[in-house]
Amino acid sequence: MALDYDDKAWLDKFPLDAPVEIGGKSVCLKRGMGGAELEVILFSNYTQDELQRALNQGFPSAMLFDAGLGQTDDGQDLVLSQWVPGVHMWSDAGQVLEKLLNQLDGWLAILNPATTAGELRPSRKEDRHAQRLRSLISDGK
Repeated sequence: MALDYDDKAWLDKFPLDAPVEIGGKSVCLKRGMGGAELEVILFSNYTQDELQRALNQGFPSAMLFDAGLGQTDDGQDLVLSQWVPGVHMWSDAGQVLEKLLNQLDGWLAILNPATTAGELRPSRKEDRHAQRLRSLISDGK
């Protein structure tokens, strides 16, 4: 199912080339030649232990998903990142964003097993939009 007008308008209100919060996650869409890089923060100001755990998870995740492990430009944060050809605005990246957020949820469940499901549940209005977007995209698969 395609995104409807409200979903596109909601996504396109976010600035490009700057981190935004979607579903409680820090996400950035960086424009480039012929597309954009979509990234979501896995660990802010990561430690060597977090880096090692993420590297151990990297190969199995690469077998299932298109996004890979990287760093923010300043090297402070560990991210899941994916190049998306032909994307020029947030609404163009809706389905890839959904997959990336699902991948992040999987990584966090594995890397932070002590985190309860309740802590991962969105609670704000913006987060409800993210849930709606996820549901809309999932139903269209």
